[in-house]
Amino acid sequence: SRDDSNLVQLFLEYNDLSGTIPAGLADIPPLKDLFVDGNKFTGTVPRSLCKLNLNEDYFKDKVNVTGRDGCTSISCPINTVSEEGVYPCHECPQQGFSPYLGHNKKCYYLDERMVLDVLWKRTDGPNWMGGDGWNVLNAEKCMFQGITCNNAGKVINITLANMNLRGTIPEELGYLSQLQHLNLSNNELTGFLPSDLRFAPLESLDVSGNRIEGFVPPMLCLTGDVNGNGEDGDFACDVISCSAGTWSPIGRASHKTSRFIEEEDRYECQPCPGGAQYLGSKMCPVVNVVVGSFAPSSGNTGGIIAGFILAALLLCCTSGIAGARVSRFLSQKAVINGKAARSRSSAAQEGSGGSGKSGDQDEEEELWFLNIPKDGIDDDVETKPKSKSKSKFNKKKKKRSNDEDGEEELYFVDIPSVAPSVIPESEKKKKKRS
Repeated sequence: SRDDSNLVQLFLEYNDLSGTIPAGLADIPPLKDLFVDGNKFTGTVPRSLCKLNLNEDYFKDKVNVTGRDGCTSISCPINTVSEEGVYPCHECPQQGFSPYLGHNKKCYYLDERMVLDVLWKRTDGPNWMGGDGWNVLNAEKCMFQGITCNNAGKVINITLANMNLRGTIPEELGYLSQLQHLNLSNNELTGFLPSDLRFAPLESLDVSGNRIEGFVPPMLCLTGDVNGNGEDGDFACDVISCSAGTWSPIGRASHKTSRFIEEEDRYECQPCPGGAQYLGSKMCPVVNVVVGSFAPSSGNTGGIIAGFILAALLLCCTSGIAGARVSRFLSQKAVINGKAARSRSSAAQEGSGGSGKSGDQDEEEELWFLNIPKDGIDDDVETKPKSKSKSKFNKKKKKRSNDEDGEEELYFVDIPSVAPSVIPESEKKKKKRS
C-alpha cells in the first residue's frame, strides 16, 4: 500500500508524459522530492501536493526565493516559463503561449505568420519543391502556396504534400487556433509526431509517406474529430497514422463507423512481414523477392508462357533498368527452357514404348530464386546451377514429387547494384567456338 511505501524521491522530468499530475502522489508519506518539469502535463498542480512543501532541499541554498509556494516548488503554471521548470516562473510575452506545466524551454508563438515562418525554417524551406510566397518579405500569409484562410484571415488549411519538406514537424502548428486540415504527406519529414497538434481543431491530418518515428501520442489519439476519430465513442490511434511495423494504402486506417466513408474506401493497418520502420507507411519494404518454381510443360508453349508471366510479375516489383533487364533475362531463359522441353518431349515420345514411362516424368524442373538487395543489380552477375545434392530445397521438392525420376536444378541469381547483361549459356558456347 502507499502507506508502506519507502519512496522518498521521484524524478520524472524531461520525458514526454502528458495528462495531469496525479493527486494520489500526496498519499506517499515519505515523499520529499518530486520533479515533473520538461513534460507535457496540463491543468494545475494538485493542492494536496502543494501542501507538502516538497523539494525543500533544492531551494535551501537558493537566494531570492520570496514568493515561492508549494505549487511553484513542484512546477511553474501554464503560460509561464522558467529555466528549471520550477520557481522562479516568468509569464509568456504577449505573442507567446505555453499550455504545459513546468515548461522550461520557451513560450510558443501565437501569431500565425510567425508559426508559418517556423514551419518554413524547420522543414528546409529554401529547398522545397514549390512554396511560392513563403520567403517573400511582408507577403500576405493567405497567399502562400498550400495555405487556405477563412474570411477572417485565419489559417484553416495547410497542404504541403509532395514538396520535399525535410526536418521535423513544428509543435507550434498545434497553436493555430482555427486550423482544420493539415496535409504533410509524401515528404522527408523525420523526428516524432508532436502531441501539441491536439490543441488545433483538426478535422483531417495526413503525415503518411514520411520518415516519422516513435508512436502516435496517446493524447492525440483521444482528440475527437481528427479523421473521424471518436465518432460513436470509438477512438483508435491507427485512424491518425499506421504504427511502425504496419501499413495501409493511405498510411492510416479508416474509422470503422464513419458515416462519411463508403464501404469500399475503408482501410485497415496491416502488419508488414518485414516490418515498417516509420509511422504512416503506405507500403511494406521489399528486400527479397522469391520467384517460385516452374516446370517446362510437355506442350510446346508451357515453359515460355510461365516465363513471361514470371517476368511480368517481377517487372511490377522492381523498377527502371533493373526490372527490365531481369525480366528480359527470365524471358530468355524461358525460351531456352521451352526449346529444351520440346526436345525432351519428342525424345520421351520416341522412348515411351520401351520404358513404359510418360514423357512428363522425365522432364527436368528448374527452381529459380531471385535475391534482390536494396542496392540494385550488378552487370557481371552470373547464373550458375547448383547441384541438387547440396540444396535443402531439393529435399523438400523430393517429398512432394517422390514418384518423379527427373533431375532438378536450382538457379540462384544474386542481384547487386546495376542490372546484368545476361547471355544464355548456348550463346556463350557459340562465341567461344567462333
